Amino acid sequence: MLNRSVTLRVMVVEDSADMRARVAGLIHEVAGIEIVAEAEDESSALALYDKHQPDAAVVDIRIRNGSGIAVLDHIKRHNPDCVVVMLTNCAQLEFRQRCHEAGADHFLEKSREFSRVANVFRHLLRRKSNTSE
Repeated sequence: MLNRSVTLRVMVVEDSADMRARVAGLIHEVAGIEIVAEAEDESSALALYDKHQPDAAVVDIRIRNGSGIAVLDHIKRHNPDCVVVMLTNCAQLEFRQRCHEAGADHFLEKSREFSRVANVFRHLLRRKSNTSE
């Protein structure tokens, strides 16, 4: 049985305001998800992660003034249990491998797998709910 009091706290790191809004819209379709922070550049993402300590993050590789991979590294160094979904147009093998090595939990291509983001969060919420019972 799903525990409705469980909330999954998520941060979105994406340099495009339009894409951040699309990701947020997709995530908001899932009951029990709260977006606690949004960032468009590396320094803001790091500061907001440290401030809010989200349960999960959606991160693009290419962001302003830095790299989403650096954000991934920071998150996983500070909390290996934080689920990181890399959502990017940089789908080349080298990026996939680097993200995998840094601990990314999911690697999704924006152009082909965008809609899978909601399913990832539904699954995470279900898993969190089952462990909190």
